[in-house]
Amino acid sequence: MTNGPQKQARGQMRTVRQNYKSHHKSRSRARQKSVQLHRSMIEKNKDAKILVILHLFYPMSWIEIKEYLDNLSCYHYELIVTVTNGMIPDAVIAQIRDFKPDVRIIECENKGFDVRPFMMAIQSVDLHKYDVVVKLQSKSTKRRWIFIYNQLFLRRDWFLDLFEGILSPENVHQNIDTLLHDPEIGLVAARNLIVHDPSYKEELVRRIARKHNVIMRDHYEFVAGTCFMAKAETLEVLKNIKYSDSDFDSRQGANGNTRGLSFAHFLERYMCTSVSDQGYAFKGNDIRIKRHKFLEPAAKVLRRYSSANLLTEDIEFDPEWFYWQLDNQLITWKYKKVPIKKLKHCFDFKVTPLLETQPYRYLKGDVEGYKKYCDFHQKNGLPVMSVERFEKLRKSIARNGYNPRNIIIVSPNNVIMDGQHRACCLCEQLGEDASVKVLQVHILRPKEILRERLPMPLQKKIHDLRHRNDS
Repeated sequence: MTNGPQKQARGQMRTVRQNYKSHHKSRSRARQKSVQLHRSMIEKNKDAKILVILHLFYPMSWIEIKEYLDNLSCYHYELIVTVTNGMIPDAVIAQIRDFKPDVRIIECENKGFDVRPFMMAIQSVDLHKYDVVVKLQSKSTKRRWIFIYNQLFLRRDWFLDLFEGILSPENVHQNIDTLLHDPEIGLVAARNLIVHDPSYKEELVRRIARKHNVIMRDHYEFVAGTCFMAKAETLEVLKNIKYSDSDFDSRQGANGNTRGLSFAHFLERYMCTSVSDQGYAFKGNDIRIKRHKFLEPAAKVLRRYSSANLLTEDIEFDPEWFYWQLDNQLITWKYKKVPIKKLKHCFDFKVTPLLETQPYRYLKGDVEGYKKYCDFHQKNGLPVMSVERFEKLRKSIARNGYNPRNIIIVSPNNVIMDGQHRACCLCEQLGEDASVKVLQVHILRPKEILRERLPMPLQKKIHDLRHRNDS
């Protein structure tokens, strides 16, 4: 690698405050103790053919990941490390080669998270030569906390759970033995990370699956974070999926958010569910039990405010909207009646009354203005709109009436979050002075609460600055 990418990598390392720690002495003692305890098991499985595929995105993580790989030192394993172009300094590459001289290093574009590099790696090998494949990634530790899949993770928790579930001294030898000798088990991971998707994510996953002629079963399970051990033979089906590199291009909107699940998110799930589709079960390991008990009281409180609770209401949500706006959010909500003329809409960081928005102007005869509005949405990754779709909605409401399950969703200051076109149709049908029932959602996030209180021009400046730094 040249000095230019190295400087870029060092700059990214400074801005992304990762937190990885070496515990060489304590982990070495635990490793030696485990080897003594499982001596007969290790002897039985010493000739196992193991392939480890690690996607190393965060250079600092190597100091800790190599300590987990040391737990495989009793076995003859092959190591493939995929790295993102320009992200890993030469010094870290040298450390990897010192650690495992026969390592294969594959450089990749920065797309598809850890999933595309994994697909590249397995396409480059003959899986029939191996008994076990270990998939690893350098999970980020920069978040102070995240509440996801009904669990609370602080900083290093998710990273540690992923690696402890498959490569800890307590589990690694039993995991290998299970995959080699238990005909019913096809995949092993941390038990708490073997999860189900909520309904809106399931629907988005199925949409992508249908495009690639893949069937996803109901209530599928997968490993959140995609670090697992699996029977090598079970991953062969991944080579049969037809895709191109363009499938991994993210769908970025004007606000910098990805509106829908990406193809990489789909593959994250499919590489696990395809194992169960072949008739194998997952084995989950209970890990870091004291830590999870410590976090449980806080997680219990957070569950009361999880946006997933909203899915129990008798409401028909747009899955893409729910993922874009409310995925993993903490919220409160209430139903209320609001005069239509008091509803507002935010477009390109400008808040305007509903009666002045372009969709309502269309209903008053401004067709060309609405077409330009639709073109802007199309070019900036915003929800797809068209005259044809709007007319279809308009005629449906006029003919069949308004379905209250498709409720209009607003923020605490009555800015429409979802349902702008429905609100315009109701205004046309009922009149500007009529009131409609809305669902008012309050996102309980400090940055979101602060953002709502800032003037729109300042919000736009902050957004543009952040987006420019990200790119």
